[in-house]
Amino acid sequence: MAAETPWACPPTHPIKGYVTEESGRVYYVPGSRFYEEASPERCYASEAEARRDGSRPADIARRAPAETLY
Repeated sequence: MAAETPWACPPTHPIKGYVTEESGRVYYVPGSRFYEEASPERCYASEAEARRDGSRPADIARRAPAETLY
């Protein structure tokens, strides 16, 4: 899916896809390093969809810790 704006993907497809000469196809998940700065060329609904398109994670994601239920 195409990006909504030069910096944003739609809420249904929040994963930002980008192509670089050095790294090839990469994607950024919300919360990952440089997510806010990334200008997407494509947007994906899931990491699996991004991988099927030939992309790999751009960096190790800094995700919020999972909530512990007690």
